[in-house]
Amino acid sequence: MANDKTRQKTGSRTEHKAYWQQPWAQRVLQGTYSSFDKMLFMRIASFGADGCWMKNHTFMVEFRRSDSRVRRAITALWKGGEFWITGWDSTKRRIYATHNPEVKAMAEAWYKAELKAGRVKDKSDFYIKNKTRGYKSPSEMTGLDKKKPVENHAVAASTRNYSAGLDKNNPGKDAGVKP
Repeated sequence: MANDKTRQKTGSRTEHKAYWQQPWAQRVLQGTYSSFDKMLFMRIASFGADGCWMKNHTFMVEFRRSDSRVRRAITALWKGGEFWITGWDSTKRRIYATHNPEVKAMAEAWYKAELKAGRVKDKSDFYIKNKTRGYKSPSEMTGLDKKKPVENHAVAASTRNYSAGLDKNNPGKDAGVKP
């Protein structure tokens, strides 16, 4: 009978649980979120410390849901404290699973680097600047300046009734434009 060969373990193999079996993920899966919210969470959590780069449109196509449903799910999970979102729906947006230990370690290292460089004062400042991409206030984000008056861009009402083919200024006359 042939002898069984025993192989030496290199130590590189460690027992890992799937991310959906982790306690931080079970919190969402056993919570009060909808089934779509849970699916979306697991998809985003699978990116780990790199953060999810996908746009809302990509989620729409992948899950076959409407844009408003995707936005509602992301907002519900964000308000529940499950997501940390940097930026907006663009190429620079990243969505992280907040309770993932890898994400916590990455965020802490990122915060310390920003603090050392003098770009942030404390953690709340760090999270606000990441969410708003470095802008200090919502008016700066939208480009509105309180010192400058906002111009009135209202369009004047039309004097011609193209559907009836009549000129309102000269009743009974043809406006010269056919519908």
